[in-house]
Amino acid sequence: MELEEADVLKAVHLYTEALMLLDQYDHQSLHKPEGNKPIYRMTYEECRSMVDAMEDIFRSDVFGIEKEEGKVEGILWSI
Repeated sequence: MELEEADVLKAVHLYTEALMLLDQYDHQSLHKPEGNKPIYRMTYEECRSMVDAMEDIFRSDVFGIEKEEGKVEGILWSI
């Protein structure tokens, strides 16, 4: 399977945005968006599915491995 440069850049951009969001959460600097209704709530299963789909692109011993079981799921429910 050949990867297009645009696809790789898009994946890196989305991954970077996710890391920044998690970093803001970790440092308690995450700002609640305006509005009162969530537009969409991502499930843990959807999150795992996306991470698993990127495994072939970001091969490493640590990619996609949760440090603590249930932590990512808890983060998703918190935000």
